Amino acid sequence: MGGTSLCHDVLAILRACYSESPRCNEPSQVRKQDLVCLRPKADIKRLIPLALKNVVTCPAALTLGALLKRMWQRDVAVAVCTAVLITLLFANGQVDFALARPFFSPDALEHWPLGREMPWSILYQAAPWITASLVLGGLAFLVLAFIRHDRSLQRKAVFVVLSVVLGPGLLVNAIFKDHWDRPRPRDVVEFGGTLHYSPAPLRGDGGKSFPCGHCSVGFLYALGWWLWRRQERCAIASLAVGLAVGMALGIGRMAAGGHFPSDIVWSAFISFTIAHWLYWYGLKIPFHESDTQVPTARWSLRYGLPVVAGAAGVGVLIALYVTAHGRLLNETIPLTSLGAPVHSFEFSAPTSDVEIIVVDSTTGDIRVSGELHGFGLPGSSLDAKHDFIDSALRYFIEQNGWFTDLDCRVSFEIPARTLRAIAVHVGKGNILLRDATREHLVRRGKLRLDLQSNSGRIRRSEDD
Repeated sequence: MGGTSLCHDVLAILRACYSESPRCNEPSQVRKQDLVCLRPKADIKRLIPLALKNVVTCPAALTLGALLKRMWQRDVAVAVCTAVLITLLFANGQVDFALARPFFSPDALEHWPLGREMPWSILYQAAPWITASLVLGGLAFLVLAFIRHDRSLQRKAVFVVLSVVLGPGLLVNAIFKDHWDRPRPRDVVEFGGTLHYSPAPLRGDGGKSFPCGHCSVGFLYALGWWLWRRQERCAIASLAVGLAVGMALGIGRMAAGGHFPSDIVWSAFISFTIAHWLYWYGLKIPFHESDTQVPTARWSLRYGLPVVAGAAGVGVLIALYVTAHGRLLNETIPLTSLGAPVHSFEFSAPTSDVEIIVVDSTTGDIRVSGELHGFGLPGSSLDAKHDFIDSALRYFIEQNGWFTDLDCRVSFEIPARTLRAIAVHVGKGNILLRDATREHLVRRGKLRLDLQSNSGRIRRSEDD
């Protein structure tokens, strides 16, 4: 060390300062020769600004700004290297396909049957409640911090709420999922779909696979890794719970053909990176706790940021339970109840992926499965209905109002019996027609087909 250069090794300074002398000055005035009160098991990062505030052997003592810059450079380098390694791991798609294939049933009418079975179906429905638990917990402690005038608790509560809002809320769902167009496993040609596989994090031809929104909130149960960093066992336990919940949600989505393993890994990377950035650089929680002078606007610290975080948390809850629209589709339409033979089947929707499976059936029932999901303004509506007019069974998705994160998919199993024509019209979405009849009616041209998509791909079984 010398001149105006920065102290070259913070950890070396701390180790050199350990002593059994009982002397210890006020934290803001501790010098190198006064660092005798520090315990070897103490949090090294927490002590860095303390150790270097007035180091007598370093004429240009390392300032908080310089320290943050050095830490920032290191963490950015680690993040970039991690992102590159994840990209290389899944670059050729072999890992994605190898881990997704056990959930795929090529010979079954429903290619991803496990997605509707326990416990994966329950995990899918539990994701909003996992998100709500994090947000409600953060908001509760934020209110408690205001009542107690506890700045430390206030910062930690803001950290929890903003980790959910900025990670899963803004970056994962609003930016990536809505605009990245990466196909889901059930959408790709290798698994009977219409689109071509695209390795993450590259954009694709369509879809909302990248990254996994459900997993991103599950991984945030690991926030205790930062909040309880001085309590090693609690921190490790929180990290283990977060990884377990995130992975369980991810496996559930893989079982339904909704996400590749790479989507799950990337969601963990995004959630953890946002949390780490908020903790160390956005809110600077460790430096506040070490009594280091952190320049910040008094109003924004006490009221501005907590109010913004609280409002954002309330917004997440409203999005989950007020503006969320749609439902799971799992119904049977008995053809005998219609009173007349069905000669044509028609489907229409503004936005939806649709799969039509023509089968030999002795029951004479049409089976419908799928999901409608989207976030819309109050008063918006999203539902599926059907009617029967002049030997034509019409099934349509009714969408009113403005929606974001709109994801609709419907699969029909239609008995061939008296069927003569199939018409599918969608504004945006992919259409897949599969012929599972013994006589290959589609291939032989026994059915009149009218398949139209203004923005999407159309694939028929005879194209294989």
